[in-house]
Amino acid sequence: MAEWEITDEEIETIEKLLLQPGKHFADDAKEVIRFWGSTDVAACPGSGKTTVLLAKLKLIADRMPLENGSGICVLSHTNVAVDEIKAKLSSVADKLLSYPNFIGTIQSFVDKYVTMQYIRGRCKTSLQFVSDKEYAHYLYKLIWRDKSRNSPYYSLRYYIRKRIQAGNSQYTNEEKYYQNIVFKQDGIYHQGIKLAGPLSDSYKQYKKAKQNLLINEGMLLYSDTYVYANEAIDALSKDYTDLFSKRFKYIFIDEYQDCDANQRLALEKIFDASQCCVIRIGDSDQAIYNGLNGSSDWIPQSNCMSIASSCRYSQEIANILSPLRKNGKRIDTSSGPCGYKPVIIVFDDDNPTCVIQEYANQVIRRGLNEANETHYAVGFRRESSSGLTVGSYWNGFDSTKQAKDDLSYWLLIDDICKELKKGKLYRAEQLIRRIICKILRNLGIKNENTDKSYSPAAVHKKLRDEYFETYSECIINLSRLDCINREKVDETIRALVTTLLHDDKLFEKLPESFMEKTVSQDTEAEHNLCSSYGVDIRFDTVHSVKGQTHTTTLYLETEYQKGSDLARILHLYGAGNGGSSPVYDYSRKLAYVGMSRPRELLCVAMQSKTYNKSKGVFNSDLWEVIDLRTS
Repeated sequence: MAEWEITDEEIETIEKLLLQPGKHFADDAKEVIRFWGSTDVAACPGSGKTTVLLAKLKLIADRMPLENGSGICVLSHTNVAVDEIKAKLSSVADKLLSYPNFIGTIQSFVDKYVTMQYIRGRCKTSLQFVSDKEYAHYLYKLIWRDKSRNSPYYSLRYYIRKRIQAGNSQYTNEEKYYQNIVFKQDGIYHQGIKLAGPLSDSYKQYKKAKQNLLINEGMLLYSDTYVYANEAIDALSKDYTDLFSKRFKYIFIDEYQDCDANQRLALEKIFDASQCCVIRIGDSDQAIYNGLNGSSDWIPQSNCMSIASSCRYSQEIANILSPLRKNGKRIDTSSGPCGYKPVIIVFDDDNPTCVIQEYANQVIRRGLNEANETHYAVGFRRESSSGLTVGSYWNGFDSTKQAKDDLSYWLLIDDICKELKKGKLYRAEQLIRRIICKILRNLGIKNENTDKSYSPAAVHKKLRDEYFETYSECIINLSRLDCINREKVDETIRALVTTLLHDDKLFEKLPESFMEKTVSQDTEAEHNLCSSYGVDIRFDTVHSVKGQTHTTTLYLETEYQKGSDLARILHLYGAGNGGSSPVYDYSRKLAYVGMSRPRELLCVAMQSKTYNKSKGVFNSDLWEVIDLRTS
């Protein structure tokens, strides 16, 4: 790797390009920018790590082409890096986003270069990624197809039913239970609890069922690709790793704490940090996606680099975040103090709805309710059979909202609407073929020429050769819609598919996992938005807002596993002792992520019984306490 000398003048030029006028990189951020070896970078919330990454990419772009024609590889869990490069590094965007470089998601990289090449030859039909819900539906059907004791899945089926009947799970629906099973090389897990090890009959039968769905149906979960990636690299020997290490000279992996054990293992095998520069960036204290599924957290190397200063929030907020860090180290912020403390709003246990008005009052009191300001109320539990949830604080909260799954019918319909509104009929037509392909697979209708499940290409050929006029008329009708919305598009698609398959009842035969109706993307901007009390407050989960910055945030106490997240972190502020269960550390990370979102004001909703357990530790210079209790 090149040991480039980065001058002060170059740093100043990049600061003018990427930072607000008069702002400068912190000293620790400058150290990371100037470093060109393999390392871990531990970055606190709001540290500007994405901006630091952009600075390094700009420096590399200015020095391209690299030695031996090698490139750079930037990986994350979303395509934010691509968007940021286009927005802030437009002068070098074409250079960074073209061969020999790769900038995209971890998933797309592993799929493209490793997994798909490895497993395609093992399948009897074309491959298809399916959602967790759809996969659980077919897994359940397969396991229960033969209900006798001679079933190849008898032990697994009996074991899971026994666990549900014993009350060891909140799930009464077996399909939902299967949906939450995590398959790993050392066992199968459910909600962080190991169900069975690799030598057990249940594990072997579960693995066999997954192989059956892959080989015979071509069904694959996104999470499974890393298991197969590890198999592929092991099978293809070290030459495979050497090839990647020569192709990519600089590898940046962002949000590394959100990689699970299978992902980390695959990435470590793909890129040899002794042959190329591998920089892993993240914050292990924000690892909230894998905390309760049996996956161990990423621990940065002991000699890791650090970006410990934040430019997002005030020092008052930083002071209450520091105790939530695993190492307890102080966070310093470049914003300095703002002059007011974070607020704890204490409420009667049976009256959580009173909190929202007080939160709005606090926002208005500080003059933070201007246009374009963002105000969020966030918590851990979206829904539960008992105890505090996000919905306990506002009756208008819709707990059924799910994360976007572009493999479901209604969200594909929404995507068609979006493309039609842009005038991109050709993209809408591609999505229609994708829906038809999914419907044929769900109905078990196979290509009569190959006896394999239909692929989008096979659907395209079938429509062109046998149903050209019918299909063309459908596309023309869509292009002529006076009002483009999901109801009109759905009506058109249903009419087409019903005509093609000569079955008026076919939509009733499709699995619920595929047809479950979700909130329309057209109305999503208004979804879970509380506009009462003079402030627009959006309700959501901590997981959904990770990575966001808000003007103000209200952290909502919620309950899980016979306790609350806030009660489990009281010891970090000096009240009592913590427990050894993983849920204690998970509660710490949830609070750390949720409470680090606001730029100006942090409020925390705390029920009376939790406040009483705190033994007065919040009556300090760090907090302002608002007591709404009536007695």
